Amino acid sequence: MAEPDDPLVVNVVGRHKERENQDLQGEYHMIGMVHGRPAYRKPGTRTVIRYWPVADRWLIDREGVQESDICNAYAEQGGARHPAVEELVWRVWESQHRQHIRDPEFLVTAAPGTIQVLGRAAGKENWALNGEYKLIGLHQGKVAYQKAGKFKHAIRYWRVGDRWLIDLEGLRDVDICNAYADAQSTSYPGEIRLQWHIWDSTRQRHILDSSLCTLVTPSVIEVVGRESPKENTAMNGSYHLVGLHAGQPAYMKADGSGHAIRYWPREERWLIDLDGLRDTEICNAYAEAGGTGAHMHPGHLNLVWHVWETSRGRHLTDPAVRSFVAPHFVRISGRDPYKENSTINGDYELVKIVEGKPAYKKADNDHVIRFWPAEERWIIDLEAGFHGGDVANSFADAKGAENPGNSELLWYVWETSRGRHVPDEDVIADAVWLPPVDWSKVPGVSDCPNLVCNFPIVFEIRDACTCSSRIPMAVTSFFPFVQLDLTLELKCAGHWAAMLGEANATVSESADEAAKPKGISMDAPKIAILCIFAGAMLSWILATIKWAADGSLPARLAVWGLLPEAFAAISVRAVAALLRLKSGSTPVLALKSCVSDGNAGELAEALREHGKRAELVALELPYNHELSEAGVQQLVAAVVEAEVALEDLDLSFNAQLGDAAVRVVKPLLTLQGRLSTLRLVDCGLGHDGLALLAKEATRLRLNVLHLSANKLTGLGDILAEVMEAPVLEDLALVHCGLLLEDLTSIAEQLPYTSLKSIQLASNSIDSSGLKVLAENLPKSSLDEIGLEQNLLKSEDLSCLGTAWAKRPFSRLRLGGNSVKQEEVANFIKTLRLLQA
Repeated sequence: MAEPDDPLVVNVVGRHKERENQDLQGEYHMIGMVHGRPAYRKPGTRTVIRYWPVADRWLIDREGVQESDICNAYAEQGGARHPAVEELVWRVWESQHRQHIRDPEFLVTAAPGTIQVLGRAAGKENWALNGEYKLIGLHQGKVAYQKAGKFKHAIRYWRVGDRWLIDLEGLRDVDICNAYADAQSTSYPGEIRLQWHIWDSTRQRHILDSSLCTLVTPSVIEVVGRESPKENTAMNGSYHLVGLHAGQPAYMKADGSGHAIRYWPREERWLIDLDGLRDTEICNAYAEAGGTGAHMHPGHLNLVWHVWETSRGRHLTDPAVRSFVAPHFVRISGRDPYKENSTINGDYELVKIVEGKPAYKKADNDHVIRFWPAEERWIIDLEAGFHGGDVANSFADAKGAENPGNSELLWYVWETSRGRHVPDEDVIADAVWLPPVDWSKVPGVSDCPNLVCNFPIVFEIRDACTCSSRIPMAVTSFFPFVQLDLTLELKCAGHWAAMLGEANATVSESADEAAKPKGISMDAPKIAILCIFAGAMLSWILATIKWAADGSLPARLAVWGLLPEAFAAISVRAVAALLRLKSGSTPVLALKSCVSDGNAGELAEALREHGKRAELVALELPYNHELSEAGVQQLVAAVVEAEVALEDLDLSFNAQLGDAAVRVVKPLLTLQGRLSTLRLVDCGLGHDGLALLAKEATRLRLNVLHLSANKLTGLGDILAEVMEAPVLEDLALVHCGLLLEDLTSIAEQLPYTSLKSIQLASNSIDSSGLKVLAENLPKSSLDEIGLEQNLLKSEDLSCLGTAWAKRPFSRLRLGGNSVKQEEVANFIKTLRLLQA
C-alpha cells in the first residue's frame, strides 16, 4: 500500500539530448505497488520505474512491469522508499559500451516540472524575471529550472548561502544574481512562502519585494460544460494566469471580457466572476477549494462547481461544468494523404469532457477525438462524433495519458484491405497549448484591484486640462524599463513637469518647439546607400520569383543551409536542381508521390549527369502511382549508364507496377550491380515477378529483400528458391497470405540459407505453421523472427521453447496474437532459465 509521502508524480530529467536513452526523460505517474514499492509509468508509453528486490535496485524499463532485471537505467536503492531521491546515482545503458554507464546529470525527482514566477511590477528593474520556468536537472545538489526558448533565465541553488537564486544570465557557479530567497529547507524553489529580494541598482543591494512569489500553478485553465439554454454559459472558455489575487493565482480570459477565476479566502472557495477580479463574494459560480491538493489552483478536474441561476435565486450544482488543465488543441499529422483515413490529420479543438477526459473536435466537421474507458483508448472517430461507442477510424492505447496530445502514443489506423487497424508510426498527436498573453493589449486588466500583475504594461497618460497644442513625447530615457506613450494636453510647461515629478523628468523644449514638425535630413551618401539597398532587394525578389518558377528555389535554400536537405525533395525539378547545384555528396534521394512517367526523364537525366558525383547510394520512390514500367526503366538505365553505385532501391506501394517491378530492375540485381537492398512492398508482385527473382537467385547480391503486402499465396516453392540468394540476411513477408504449404517450403529451406531475420506477421499462422517453423529453426542461422498479428495461442509456444533450447535466438516478436503480455513475459523468463 502506498505511503502518504510517496509522490504521485515524478520527473526524470538531466539526460543530454544527444546521448542514448535520452527519451527516458519526462513525467511519470504512479500506477500502483510492485514488490512493496510504488511503480511509475510515463503516460502514453510502457516505460516504467519499478523496484527490483533481487538486486535491491530501482529500474527504468521500456518494457513495462515485468519480472526481470533487464532495464535501460538503474540506481542502487540505498534505503529509498521511492525513486524520487535526488541523492541516487543512476546508470544508463549505452550500446557502444555494452553496459550501464554512470550519468551524474540523470535525475529522478518529485519536484514539479514547471514553476511560475510572478509579481514583479512591470517597469521595475528586473521585472523580466517573471515567467514560466521548466525543470532541467541538478545544480549544486538541488533541482534547477530555466525558461524555455531563447532566454537563459534560470532558478538555481547556491549551496554556500543556502539560497535559491534567480539569475537572468543562466546557470553559473557564482553568487551574483538578480534575485534570491533563503531556501528554508525547501527542496525546490516553487514554494509561495519564500521571500524574494530583488537587486536594486540605485541602492546597490538586494531589496525585499513582498509582491514577488514563486509557485506551482498552470498557465491556462480550461472551463467547459455549461450549456445553453442555461444561464451563465459565457463562463466557458480559456482562462490565463494573470497574477495573484488574495494570495492565490488568479486567471482571466484574454478576450477583453474581464471574465476571471479568483480565490475567496473567507470561505476558501474558487469563484468564477464574469465581472472580473474584485473583492467580493458575489460570483457567477463557485467551487470549494478544500480538495485542490498541495498546489492551490482552480484547474483540478475533481472540483464541483455551483452555478448561479436567477430563477432559483441561488447557486445550483452543475456536474457538467469542469475546470481542468489540458492542451487547447491536438494536432494529428503524419498519415499519408494517399492512404485510407488520411483525413484524421488536422487540428482538433477542446470542446467538452467525455468519459471524464478532455474531448476534441475539428472546427469544420464532426471529426472528434475522445476517450473510450472500456479499453482505455483514445479514439479518433470521423463519423459518429462523441456517440460512436468503440467503433473508430483510429485508436491509441492511452497507457495513462490524460489527454491525446502525447507524441509517445502509437496510433492504429483502420485499413479496409487488411480488415483491421494497422499501426502507423508516422502518425503523431502533438499537444498545442495556448500561447502566453500580452496583457498590455487586453483592456481593463490594469484596473483590477489588489492584483499582483505578471505582465508588462504600456502606460498612456492624459491630462484633463486643455490646450491648443497636443505634444507627443518619448520619455523612455526617464523610465528605462517601461515603454511609455504619453499624449499630454498642456496649459504650460510647469503643469506636465509636475506630472512627471516622480520620475525627476524635465523638459528642455517649450510646448511650441515640441509641436513643430521635424523632418529627416537626407544627404547624398545616405541616398546612395538607400538606393543600393533597394536595388539589392529588388534583385533578390526577382531572382526568388525566377527560382520559384523553375523549381530550384527549395534546392538553393538547402544548398545555402536555410532549409534541411530532406525538405528540398518536394518535386523532381527540385531534386534535379539539388543534384546540379550541390558540390558535396547526396547519398539518399527520397521522392514520394511526385514522380510520374512525365517527369521521370528529367530525373533520369539528373541521375545520369550528377548521380555518380553525388555519391548516390539510396533511391526511394514509394507511393508514385503515376509511375509505370517505362518510367522506372528510364531511371534504371540512367543509373547503369552513369555507373552510379546504387545500393538501396525502394519501389514500395506502387501496385501499378506488378511483376514489371522485378523485370525493370533486373540490370541492378546481377553481379555487375551493387544493389544490396530491394523493397517491393505492396507492388502487386505475383508469380511471374517472383519466378524471375528465383531464376536470378544465385546471382543476387541482395542482403535485404522486402516483399510484404504482396499476394504470394501458393508460391512457397518459388519463395524457397529466392531464399537461395547467397548473401540474403533479411527477408520480410508480412501480410502475404501464406498457406501452411508455403510455410513448409520456406521452413524447410531455412537451414540452407544465410537468413538472419525473417518477418512473417499477419499470415494467419496457427499452431501447425509454428510447429513447422520451430522444427527447422535450430538448424538455421536465424536470430530474429517476427510472428505478430497471427493466430497463435499461449499453448502453441512450447515448440518455440524447444527450438530455442537447442539454439537460442535474440529477438522474437509475438505482439497481436492471442497471448497475454504476462504469458509472453513468463515464456521469456523460462527461456532465460533454460539458457542459464
